[in-house]
Amino acid sequence: MSKPNTTETVHELVVTKAANTNTFGHQYIAVTTKKERVLLQTNLSQRLTVGDRLLVQAKLTPIQAPRNPMDFDFKTYMLRKGVVRKISLDKKPFVALAPKNSLKRWAYKLQQQLIAQLKQTPLNQNNKALVMALVLGHKAELSEERLAQYQRAGAMHLLAISGLHIGIVFMLLRFFVRPLKRLRYGKVLATLIPVLLLRCFVLITGGSAPVTRAVTMFTFLQLGLAMARKNAGIQGVWVSFVLLLFVNPRFIFDVGFQLSYAAVFGIVWMMPHWQRLFLKQHRTVRYLADLFGVGVIAQLAILPLSLYYFNQFPLLFWVSNLVLVPLLGFIITLAIAAVGLSFFPSVYPAYDIANHIFDAYQNTVAWIAQWERFFIERIPFRTIDAVFLGVAVVCLFGLLSRPTHKKMLLLGVVSVLFHSNLLVQWKPPPKALIGHAYKNSLLFTVENRIGMAHYGKKTEKIVQLAAQFQLDNRLDGMHFQRLHNSYEDLLVVDSLGIYKGVLPHKIVLLRQNPSIHLDDLIEQLKPQIIIADGSNYPSFVGRWKATCEARNTRFHSTATAGSYPLN
Repeated sequence: MSKPNTTETVHELVVTKAANTNTFGHQYIAVTTKKERVLLQTNLSQRLTVGDRLLVQAKLTPIQAPRNPMDFDFKTYMLRKGVVRKISLDKKPFVALAPKNSLKRWAYKLQQQLIAQLKQTPLNQNNKALVMALVLGHKAELSEERLAQYQRAGAMHLLAISGLHIGIVFMLLRFFVRPLKRLRYGKVLATLIPVLLLRCFVLITGGSAPVTRAVTMFTFLQLGLAMARKNAGIQGVWVSFVLLLFVNPRFIFDVGFQLSYAAVFGIVWMMPHWQRLFLKQHRTVRYLADLFGVGVIAQLAILPLSLYYFNQFPLLFWVSNLVLVPLLGFIITLAIAAVGLSFFPSVYPAYDIANHIFDAYQNTVAWIAQWERFFIERIPFRTIDAVFLGVAVVCLFGLLSRPTHKKMLLLGVVSVLFHSNLLVQWKPPPKALIGHAYKNSLLFTVENRIGMAHYGKKTEKIVQLAAQFQLDNRLDGMHFQRLHNSYEDLLVVDSLGIYKGVLPHKIVLLRQNPSIHLDDLIEQLKPQIIIADGSNYPSFVGRWKATCEARNTRFHSTATAGSYPLN
């Protein structure tokens, strides 16, 4: 297998997707002339558009693996999207070529134009961000505080344009086209018009993949319902599932794809059985029962995935479904109107009413979110746990849909296996781990299932890494203290460079750029390995590595090789 080309060469790139924006800059997915998908990184002043074509001379470098086992595995995340290399435009000259026109570029520019127009309206910033998220699929304007409130309230799914939003828009469209059924070929029109209008909704969201998938799913669901055959609805969902995976098999790794289909399969499977329980009840009771049932069924269906990916569970999800979901149809309708009327300044005074309505909706979310004790987070959950729980949920749905003794026995067996698996000892945590922290030092030690984070400077990043280390290793607690100079076989040499007169140590950790003669240190301490952490200058690390190679001493840099376990 040939080595990847990392030399600085000329590349022609076409931007296909806006991936992310952070404090360092923007990230895009681009395609080279050889059809390779790459991650394109720019600084904050370099904003690109889908369809832009660039000629740039730069290196294509592999996306790095995480330096700590607790870090997000961005390399695997991008690999599942078919991206293994990246290119940076920061301070690199490039030539802008004629853009590649496409429907996706037109949709993206339409979305950006609608966002710019909405910003001209009298809506306050929080409500503009809400409308952008609900209608235009743009969540970058939402504050971290607001996102945290929706998360604690178990209402994050209300912000992302997904199956729920498309379903509400779908029901609204079906309601408005119902009179067409009286006409000749009215049933055909009532089936096709909602599908076509949903496709238009995809365009105003910039043609994003999650919205496209949700619309495809509801398109086949609508066709299945139009056939008026038994199980036609769930068959339509299955057809859309298979079709999307045929078009792009990588969708199976997409968390949103997994959650959407798990929820929809659960709802389509179980809701008819739930609704039969309330057939003789008053209309209001049936409506409230439907809302409660949809929420519970959806949460049960996605429970294995949400625990595995997010390690959290909002106990107040049923409150959100009973209070917020009934209002969501009206809120989405009002949000669509706010976007559409943004081109007419004469109606801007009416936006004051919209402000009050949106404020009331978001204040309701904040009220639910204040009950933090009902939000369970940092739940340790492994892959095998998710598999057993997923099988248990399927067995439960099968039992409730058509009870038999065999199904009850099967559910009992799977439940016992799931709970027994939770009691099985996880792999033992490392005795100690030298982590990587940029311009900082970090050492984890574990004793009696209690972790200790030894740090150079206690920063937010250190606290995050410690919390994730505790979760990954299922520890009972985590404490913090400043880094010492000696730990049994480990000697820490800091900026003071003190090592003379110290007894030999197997491991030496260099931090804070100590001005030392490494040859002398090796001669005196005779270490088996020397480790340089993230607090050192790269030039120092390079010199130390060369010295260790000359002295035939093992060398490890956390900046390039990642963390180092001490077992």
